[in-house]
Amino acid sequence: MLDRDMPISQIASLMGVTSNAILGLKFREYKGENVRKVVKKPLSAVEKRLVSEGTHWHRKCLKCRKDRVLERNTFICPPCKESPVFSSMA
Repeated sequence: MLDRDMPISQIASLMGVTSNAILGLKFREYKGENVRKVVKKPLSAVEKRLVSEGTHWHRKCLKCRKDRVLERNTFICPPCKESPVFSSMA
């Protein structure tokens, strides 16, 4: 049904998605069966309590990209804040 000479916009309209979605699929060579699932580490009891209270969030640190439980408006974990790069900024 899809012709190799069709423009991306026409393919997108046939599939009912945007042309950027088609380009993304083509770029990643999406096959469907090779999609990685994001697995977060299980939270400890203390971390679960902090998250349930709404004072902390479970997210990735922007510097080290590890899953952490961080204070509500914090995006960098304490070990990364103690690094020499960030200590000169404070």
